Amino acid sequence: MNERAYGLYKILETFLEDTIEETREEYKTKASSEHDTVPNWVLQLAEEIDTIYQSDQTAPPGWHLKEQLKKELRQDVRKKAHHAGLNDLISISTRVEDYALKHYVKVA
Repeated sequence: MNERAYGLYKILETFLEDTIEETREEYKTKASSEHDTVPNWVLQLAEEIDTIYQSDQTAPPGWHLKEQLKKELRQDVRKKAHHAGLNDLISISTRVEDYALKHYVKVA
């Protein structure tokens, strides 16, 4: 896990207290063992979000200047967070975007 993905993990970790649902089946089947703890699926989710913001296909240089692209990235984060069973999706996507604007900005 890289430094930026770890930062995303710490953001997601703050929302675990508010989460009622258990880990979704997809994350259980991807887990390396049946005894993985909740933080393991949160680590996986953080890495997936990190991939979204690192990719030039989903977050090309200048993404931070384009409102529509920022909206699509927030939607992607909300979808992944919902699929993982997290609640308060809007707050999660807003906090992740704030973090991304500091750590994932690319200029051409």
